[in-house]
Amino acid sequence: MMEVNSLKKIAILLIVCVATVMSGCDSDVRLLDTVPADAAAVVAVNAVRLNEDLDGVRNGGKLTADETLDRLLVNSTDRAKKQIKTVLMSTAIDRNMVVAFAIHDKDGLRGVKDMIKSGVYILTFKINNIAELIEQLEAGSKQSVGDFDAYSLDHTTLFVKGKQGWIMDGDPQRSAKLLSEQLTIASNKSIASLKGVGKFLERNDEVMRTVVAMTPANASGWTCVDASFGSNATQVDVNAIYLNANGDEIDMNANLQKINSKLIDYTAPSDVFVAAMGLRSDTDWDAILGYVQAVYPLDYKQRTLMGLILPYLRRIDGTIMVAAGPMADATMSAGDIENQISFVVAIEMNKDNIKKTMSDINGLISTMGLSALRDGNSIVWQMAGSPAITLTAEGNCLVFANRSLKQLGNDAARDCMKGNVVAVWANIPDSMGEVTYGGRGFSLDMEVSDDFEADFRFNGSNAPILEQFAMLMQADGNVNVVDDDDYDSLGFTPIDTIK
Repeated sequence: MMEVNSLKKIAILLIVCVATVMSGCDSDVRLLDTVPADAAAVVAVNAVRLNEDLDGVRNGGKLTADETLDRLLVNSTDRAKKQIKTVLMSTAIDRNMVVAFAIHDKDGLRGVKDMIKSGVYILTFKINNIAELIEQLEAGSKQSVGDFDAYSLDHTTLFVKGKQGWIMDGDPQRSAKLLSEQLTIASNKSIASLKGVGKFLERNDEVMRTVVAMTPANASGWTCVDASFGSNATQVDVNAIYLNANGDEIDMNANLQKINSKLIDYTAPSDVFVAAMGLRSDTDWDAILGYVQAVYPLDYKQRTLMGLILPYLRRIDGTIMVAAGPMADATMSAGDIENQISFVVAIEMNKDNIKKTMSDINGLISTMGLSALRDGNSIVWQMAGSPAITLTAEGNCLVFANRSLKQLGNDAARDCMKGNVVAVWANIPDSMGEVTYGGRGFSLDMEVSDDFEADFRFNGSNAPILEQFAMLMQADGNVNVVDDDDYDSLGFTPIDTIK
């Protein structure tokens, strides 16, 4: 009898413990469980890590995290700036994960670009201290809107329910109704429940993790991107994978082949830009252009241009490579930059298509009334005031250049291209950036094999990259260039910051 009573007591104790744990889990906020599975895009930000990377002083720079944000948010009103800082820096919320997601009317948009422009954005986070949060946000008085406590912010509304908060723009009544609908959808199927996608976001080990549904691009699956700041926060590191509708990772090199590194022999050590892609004769260009059209709708002029180019793209069977850099005697003076750049374009085709292309270009030159020298497998022509341009057939490669084809090669670009199906390498000095496009010089390595990797940094400075971005954003040394009553002149709210 004693043993039975003891077992009953142990069983009751276990039930109480389980109930306690379960009730604790119910009261805890799992943000991704409240995001609907059909969201167009979801961004998970580790604000703790972001603040570390914003702190230039911590990373060998001059600006604190607060000063960096002041300059990055130069176009914000003072109140909106304070609200954004609160979301990113205050201990009143759990900064380990702040989530933003976008929803849209799937039948009313023309593509991903339209979704980004016209989608409804919702920012959500777990609240540690509601009184402290309301004070720091300088929120209006509490009102009851639908199922939520609502507080007016700067052109947005803070909704609170339990330990979770949401920030939305637009009419509060409409926003509350829409939020309730999204929470109902998420209760049936959330983003966290999606195989692959949920785990990608929950890892939360980078500064930012983003997933974008490819539905607006007439495709299934998700593009998943993580971003962080490497090399003592001096560069942006971006990685991406593609998950199909079943949550399985799909290689990004479908319909492509590895870049032929022999074409890098046409590059020069002085080149500042090299890009290459390995294509196949059976590459589905219609599908590619359909994808581009869905992501970034083309106007009629762009579609007409693509219609003219497409027959030539279909002839490519191998690698297409483009390289450019300053000419040996170039002064890189503004106003004549196009005549100071040397370039080469190399395209692999079968020999029949090379002959067709040479003939087509020869006809185009004659139509334009240009004088040309034709010598065997080469055509040379020159426009007034510009370097001579040569079109040459070398084996199964068509080469178009305004410089000698015999070069030493660019070893840094070769390393970037090796083993990849798409690659872009750039190393543009500050002086050249200022002349060509009026901006800073930069270094970029972008590689696509089975996944996507890219590293970006500014040249000419070892300061933390967010500090450098902040200094670029600052206008004429004036940290606050927008008055509180001048919101329409690019004043940013937390929702605008997401966009």
